[in-house]
Amino acid sequence: SGMFWFTTGAVDIDTNKYVGFPQANLSAAYGTSFPSQFRTWGNSANQDVVISDLPILEMDGFQGYACLVGFRLRFCNNVNTSFYNESPGSYNQAITGTAIRDRQSVTNIKVWNNEQGFRVRYNSKTDWDTIENINETRFDVLNKSYVGAEFFHQARSQTFKDLTISGYALAGMVVSGSTDNSSEVSFLNGPFYSNYASWDSLVAPCNKVTQMNATNITSSSATVSWSHSDPITATRFLVRYRDMNESIWHYETQANGLIHNVVLSNLSGNTQYEYQVVVACGPNLAGWHARKIFMTP
Repeated sequence: SGMFWFTTGAVDIDTNKYVGFPQANLSAAYGTSFPSQFRTWGNSANQDVVISDLPILEMDGFQGYACLVGFRLRFCNNVNTSFYNESPGSYNQAITGTAIRDRQSVTNIKVWNNEQGFRVRYNSKTDWDTIENINETRFDVLNKSYVGAEFFHQARSQTFKDLTISGYALAGMVVSGSTDNSSEVSFLNGPFYSNYASWDSLVAPCNKVTQMNATNITSSSATVSWSHSDPITATRFLVRYRDMNESIWHYETQANGLIHNVVLSNLSGNTQYEYQVVVACGPNLAGWHARKIFMTP
């Protein structure tokens, strides 16, 4: 990951217990008004605070590129769940009390050329402001594509202002379940998507694209066509292409599942291009054909 907030705290190898945040430092770090109520480690001499209960003080201006995931939050400002019961230790048995949390902010984040832009699990009360996520780089011809953003498990009370996701076959995904409040993800002033299928919690089967081909090739354009065996489930096609000497993908989309072609424009003459076609079904599943190559005259 480019940045990974995983704030469970370290385990003291001598005691096999998690390290907490000293209560004596809370007012200096967060002010006298916070926190009003918090959980502590009952096995620590000073009743240290469970670190994952504490919000991020500042996260502003991060950029991450060429990573598996550009930005991640996990066990960060988390709800009152018992997630320390892994073996050995049964750590959750040592937590006492409950916590009331303040909100935390993630501001001015730009991530690009990552397999996935950002992922959130076990996190609550987070305000995201001015988040830009562009250009998926996964190049796997056998598996589904990544989504631009993912709220997979126990992602609660998340707000987004000025969110941009571009260059992903699927913009984002919220996975719901009996232990989730994933419907608590909301958007202000946006979101702004391009080249996307949708943001949803459903999964549908998705057949791969076949018979992909480039025709009508000139010095400035080309037509890419393909076949798909189940046009009813196909919600969007994405064609990504680039000069073989470039690292950044360009995109064209076809939002009609019954139409199987797009025109690539603004090409250069005497240049070799590689391209792929991705199909989105449902909205959260995608399949694609192996890459192909063509040469402009």
